[in-house]
Amino acid sequence: MKEDNNYKPEKQRTIHLLEANFSEGAKVLFSRRMLGNARQYNQIPEEQYARKGGKAIDAVLHKVLVFDYMRMMRRPGVCFASDLMNNYDRMSHNVGSLAMRALGVPMTAIKCLTTSIREMQHHVRTAYGDSDHHYEGSQDCPLQGGGQGNPASPPMWTTITIILVRILAMYSPGTHIVSSISMLAVVFTAVLYVDDTDLFVVGKSSKESA
Repeated sequence: MKEDNNYKPEKQRTIHLLEANFSEGAKVLFSRRMLGNARQYNQIPEEQYARKGGKAIDAVLHKVLVFDYMRMMRRPGVCFASDLMNNYDRMSHNVGSLAMRALGVPMTAIKCLTTSIREMQHHVRTAYGDSDHHYEGSQDCPLQGGGQGNPASPPMWTTITIILVRILAMYSPGTHIVSSISMLAVVFTAVLYVDDTDLFVVGKSSKESA
């Protein structure tokens, strides 16, 4: 259950129970090696706080400081807050595969991951046992996503956000802030923590516009 004492079917969370060797292999290939290479070559954008050493409270602090800056400097701006629904279950394998290939993951490893998810049989487990019937994908309508409980899901989502942030930076003016003390320029387009995303656009002041 996603919420305590809420037994509505649409409010339940699908958990993928994977074999231990498959789960450990996914953790080594995608979490340790792929994201390790991404960190080594600075591929993970600063906007994504769901990274090694990152905390959700740091993303919240970033957001609050931007609002404080806008208020004190009297600069116009807008923030769009979004929370994606079931993002791990809705990732496209085509998009995720291309993103992970860009970070150097072998095609054989990606094919093993996506094929297993597409051909997996899903049973419903309750206090009365496992269901006799199951559902699975088909050739015409294959299952997508990574699945809750799959160690490869967070890395796959991180790789997709890397591409999305790059595309966003190409079309969005983003936010440009200059520190008053260090004169350090800070440029960002969003504040992300997994699937929670705040998009910022801060305009220029009346003096700058003039």
